[in-house]
Amino acid sequence: MATDAVRLLQTDHINYLIWRYLQEHGYGHTAVQLQRDWRNDPQALPFASSVEPHTLMSAIQDALAYDELSHGLALDRAHTTGATLPGRSKRYAFIGENQRKRRASPTDDRAESSRPASSHQNDGARKRPRLDVNGVKGSGTSVSGRRKSNKNIHPSTAAGQDAMDVDRRNSSRSEALGEEEEEMPVKEEPPPPPSTLELGRSVPVQCDPIIDTTIAKTLSTFSIPHADIIHATWDPTSAELLTVSGGSVFRTYSIPTESRDEDDIAEPAYENVTEAAGSFFVTARSQNEKRWAYALRVESGVHQCSVHVILEDGERRLLSTPNDLTMFLRWNPSGTLLLGSSVARGDDQGLLYIWDVDSDNDSSPVRIKTPALDGLWLDDSTLLVSGDSMLDIYDVADGEVKRRARINTDRLWDSVRFDKESNRLACLSSGECLLGVLNLHNDQLQTRMAHEESITAIEWQPKPSTGDTSERLLATASFDGNVKLWTTSEVLECVHTFRLEPSVPVSALAFSRDGTLLAAAGEDRVQAWQARPSGERVAHWIDPKAEQDEADPMEIANGNAETDLPMYVLAWNNSSENIAYTRGDSVALIAMPPR
Repeated sequence: MATDAVRLLQTDHINYLIWRYLQEHGYGHTAVQLQRDWRNDPQALPFASSVEPHTLMSAIQDALAYDELSHGLALDRAHTTGATLPGRSKRYAFIGENQRKRRASPTDDRAESSRPASSHQNDGARKRPRLDVNGVKGSGTSVSGRRKSNKNIHPSTAAGQDAMDVDRRNSSRSEALGEEEEEMPVKEEPPPPPSTLELGRSVPVQCDPIIDTTIAKTLSTFSIPHADIIHATWDPTSAELLTVSGGSVFRTYSIPTESRDEDDIAEPAYENVTEAAGSFFVTARSQNEKRWAYALRVESGVHQCSVHVILEDGERRLLSTPNDLTMFLRWNPSGTLLLGSSVARGDDQGLLYIWDVDSDNDSSPVRIKTPALDGLWLDDSTLLVSGDSMLDIYDVADGEVKRRARINTDRLWDSVRFDKESNRLACLSSGECLLGVLNLHNDQLQTRMAHEESITAIEWQPKPSTGDTSERLLATASFDGNVKLWTTSEVLECVHTFRLEPSVPVSALAFSRDGTLLAAAGEDRVQAWQARPSGERVAHWIDPKAEQDEADPMEIANGNAETDLPMYVLAWNNSSENIAYTRGDSVALIAMPPR
């Protein structure tokens, strides 16, 4: 039965007891902070109404009393058998020895030194061997017979005694022997400092909902029937245009600027980007300030794959490409060259495509040993691709693509991010929980295990302002529920860990455009922190329509649930005021609290 009781004690129970303690003792500000990090309305927990005042204090007092009795039994057992007492027979010996002596009364057996020497001789009892108790050498004091417990004295009711100081006083030696003895005067010592565990002024429990200035507002939440969203990006030139794409969806929404009621789930006005009919899938997409590129797979009996661009004047072009699945598309910084990757038909090799959109001077596809899972441009004419045992750098010039370098690695790198300011490349092996940073000045690759579960996202901190010389931070997210900040200048080192929520995997993260905030998302919630070590949480949002009967997210993350984990996307608009959060077919538009 005891084992069952321990198993039933959960995080909510402990947090609630601490929250009640803080309020009962006047620490209201700290209690509110705990509510923000835990839950807004602890009083709504099903067991809250049955918790009596000062329950946490009573539980600790009972534990200390039990520990004291167990310690006494251990002393008696050691005395009777002659065994050596363990070096730490008390589990909760957090009151210092000097403080114990100051709190002892003249008749306490801990104050034996205040009695005259003759009284020790009159005890007629054997000498207790010197024993180490809680790391303090024993005094070798005498005892008369077995210890007696004061069952009728509760530690919190002894007059003038600290509420948390357990009464361990036996009857005086003179009473045990039926003799009278003269008490020696005891030198008064200054009172001990107040214990942080004393019962203080009782304050009524705050049951009203707190005013939380970090709650983000919902601009809109809606679902797109039959859609499977895998991309969500804001227009680089507008803070009110959001484009989402993926399975059976490719739309640009005009986002409202004012928050709506939680019950209002109206979908904002939108325009379809593609005229594709039936079942289609946007497998890759890239967008800069002027041009779009997207890869489209249309399913009409057979898979038909194509790559399209939309130029700044609205002109649409179909690029020459074999009928292969395109895995990613990337514009170079000037927007003149487009990089694409696909899988070669009939074997396990990959193909790289470089399209020169302005001159139609397309290079021939480059065959590589394995498909490129991710890629990016280091500058206008240099690119890098990653994959299984692959981190390769290529130069592009006059329609020719030549490999410049191959980084020696045997890992599967499925995602890469480049920081131009430090000239470093961050690479991710999600399944192996491995994070790597490649210094492109010397081609040295540092790696380390970054999380305990699969890594789900990696991003560099944007440069906050022109002329800023501070080191860029790297952020990672994982199914283990953690978001970590890393420095990379000297060694790859984690400098801070944020936690989204206990047992909630982090599925997406994104820095604000100005680099000052970092947001993370998982399941039905989003949180944002100051993007620096020890940064405070500045915003949190929970989906008001989150279903309560969904599969456990940790079960999904560990592959133990039948439900497939949907794609999560998190994106800030260019004013760093709003966030788009997509999950499967659902979209939430969230307004951050004013800063």
